[in-house]
Amino acid sequence: MCTELCQPVALVTHGNAWLHADRSDAPPELLRSSPLFQFVASLHFEVAGQEIGTETAAWFRYLKREQASGLRLILGPYPAWVTSALRDGREWAIQVTYPRWWEIWKGWWHSDQSLKAWRITYSALRLDKPLSENTPRLKAAAAALMIAAAAAEQVSRKMGSDPFTKMLIATQQALESSAPEPDWFAGMLPSVPHNPQARQLLVAAEKAWVFGGMGSWLDRSYYLGAATQEEFNTVHQQLWDAVVSAVAAATNAYLPHE
Repeated sequence: MCTELCQPVALVTHGNAWLHADRSDAPPELLRSSPLFQFVASLHFEVAGQEIGTETAAWFRYLKREQASGLRLILGPYPAWVTSALRDGREWAIQVTYPRWWEIWKGWWHSDQSLKAWRITYSALRLDKPLSENTPRLKAAAAALMIAAAAAEQVSRKMGSDPFTKMLIATQQALESSAPEPDWFAGMLPSVPHNPQARQLLVAAEKAWVFGGMGSWLDRSYYLGAATQEEFNTVHQQLWDAVVSAVAAATNAYLPHE
């Protein structure tokens, strides 16, 4: 799964876990402890152009100070004015709820070639009312991912793409298992009591991540074998939508009380 999506998942789950835990505990510092921030040269959190911290712990303290009650991973599309204000085309964002307002947080990723690392800035947009959510419930998200993975598997077989076929089979097996084989990303989540169905769905979604990088699923669209371009395009979009929706649904339901 791409780090641009993994980081918000980690921020939401760790943030909610800390906000709902014993507030005497220090907030988690993911910049030094999580592999998701391993190749980060600098990290900044900004509100109205003002920096509030350069570590995740500082951001979590800001949320607590402003009396945040919870974080959610929300999916686009967003209203045009929100997209314009954030100047970011990604399909996901963090929405934070406060007593009298809401904030949308999006990350800016800039590659520092000299350091071979990322310079990341998370910026906030304050709202008078929350954005509507397009996130499905856990059961619906799991069902959609199962359908999408099965359809993509059949097209992958036609393409003769064994590595992706195996990934899509593993996705379906993870959805059917009460204790799916752990993956690397599940270890990045907070060690707190959690919803097992949410964790299962995150594991399955990670196994279905065939997108991005050299030799990815999209690169295979030039070698369709017995599959048609229309078949590939249809299952590609269906799988993308199902995976991203599954990640959001599982992230928002990760803690039992959410």
